[in-house]
Amino acid sequence: MLKMQQNQEKSISYCYKKLRINKVFVMKENEKKVKKPKKTDFFSCNDYRVVLEFQRNQQRELNSKKYSIQNLADACGIHRSYLSKVIHEKAHLSEDQLYLAMEFMGFDEKKREFTELLYQIQRSEIPTRIKNLKDKLQKFKKTTREHSAGRDFEELGLTESEKNLFYLTPHNQLVFLLLTIERYRDDFKKIIDVLELDEKLFLDSLEFLSNLGVIKYDKGKVKIIHERMNFGFDSRIVDAYHSLARNRSFQRFLGAHPDQKNAYTVLFTVTDSKYQKLREIRKKFLDDFNETLRAPNKSNEPTNLYEFHCDIFPWLKD
Repeated sequence: MLKMQQNQEKSISYCYKKLRINKVFVMKENEKKVKKPKKTDFFSCNDYRVVLEFQRNQQRELNSKKYSIQNLADACGIHRSYLSKVIHEKAHLSEDQLYLAMEFMGFDEKKREFTELLYQIQRSEIPTRIKNLKDKLQKFKKTTREHSAGRDFEELGLTESEKNLFYLTPHNQLVFLLLTIERYRDDFKKIIDVLELDEKLFLDSLEFLSNLGVIKYDKGKVKIIHERMNFGFDSRIVDAYHSLARNRSFQRFLGAHPDQKNAYTVLFTVTDSKYQKLREIRKKFLDDFNETLRAPNKSNEPTNLYEFHCDIFPWLKD
């Protein structure tokens, strides 16, 4: 009787283990079938419906309950099943529904303009108008790319956490920029000394940059894969990055030689029309500034590392 009971227990144990193994196998198989969302960037989307879902997914990372499909459908005044068809590119929103969707998800001016252009292109049936809209879209993308200079990172398909580690860990970006300068790339000790890093922290940074794919590090030698690593103005970490950059630059500025300091700070009062004029002047200056930065260095002049800040904003909210 005892032996029979033991055999039954072994049989049950065997079945339970087999069931667990099969369960794990089925789970893994199901995981393989789930399509992972493509890594992309807001301004590389070619369909306004993809843009809406892209923005919704970004917002859900901050507040998963608020930006559910149901809440978005309610905000647009449509049924959830119809919104699901829109997201899967099997139906369209009306112009007013698109407006409500953008309002609900907090689109800024640039994102609104881009999304509305995509919508008009997709909904128009007049060939000449479609052509004009596409030309306008190309100009918009070109301008956006030049001002944000952040498409390289998106092309690498990096996650948000990887981009955050690059920008919000102060020494990672500095190590990368110094590696783009030949005399520092050939002598790591110079980088360690100028940034006041210990050797382990520097080597950790090299490993991180190599894993990102922005450099290739092999046998003590570094090859630069991507030279311009900047994020766009639509990045969620832009405020945190600016704050860290200013704190870092202020400390560096205090220790700089008086002849090397070029600072200009002014508080002023002007009319709204003059303020808009000042913003236009600033935009023209930044266009020239970026064009100069992108121009190839045809001389044998040595390269150095600089930092530049340019802000203009209203103090009062009324």
